[in-house]
Amino acid sequence: MLTKDLLRVSRAGGGYYPQFADREDRPLAARVIESYRENVGETRGTLDDALADLESEYDFKLVRGLAKLLERDATFETRAAVDPERARTAAFGAAEDVGVISEAERERALEDAASALDCTPAALENALFADRDERAILADLDPRWSPEELCVQYDLSLAQTALFDATDLTVRTSDPRALVSSIKRLRLMYEIEKTPEGRVIEITGPTRLFRRTRRYGTRFARLLRFA
Repeated sequence: MLTKDLLRVSRAGGGYYPQFADREDRPLAARVIESYRENVGETRGTLDDALADLESEYDFKLVRGLAKLLERDATFETRAAVDPERARTAAFGAAEDVGVISEAERERALEDAASALDCTPAALENALFADRDERAILADLDPRWSPEELCVQYDLSLAQTALFDATDLTVRTSDPRALVSSIKRLRLMYEIEKTPEGRVIEITGPTRLFRRTRRYGTRFARLLRFA
């Protein structure tokens, strides 16, 4: 699923219509995948800059939505010669001892801290904030989807995210057994009515509950994978 801030819907005419990806969006999906591949070994900040370039050409939410899904196949890691927390503790302690005011005093504090940690001042300075999100290194990417498959997965995730705001879901079917089995497996509330055309199943949505629970909403959204 996507985060709510990446939900793309149209409310034209009082409706609620998810804006799914189409064939024209496949080149964008390919470029998002390529942006990740080209930035293996680079920081997350550098990757974000590459994605921002795409946002100048395409819908921001679509770019970020595709990237959000692709990130599941990406491995990020912190790379530093010294543990960043230890580096900060040593550097800030040395700065307090020195009484840093000038640039020269800052360099002296870094040298003292680096000596205590048996590393170079440059390595220490690099480690200070290496655990920040934007400094994380994209170490590997093993995408499970082609551009076309990524768009399909995006559509499914978009629909699932939209369902978090649903009051109910109506399904008409001539053979409800598999769907009802899935509804029961997910522990969702529902009603079923027999009509001349078949069965109508009304599934209670998250916003219909007196107390909205994320757990119920997640199970409700997962129903799409079984439908």
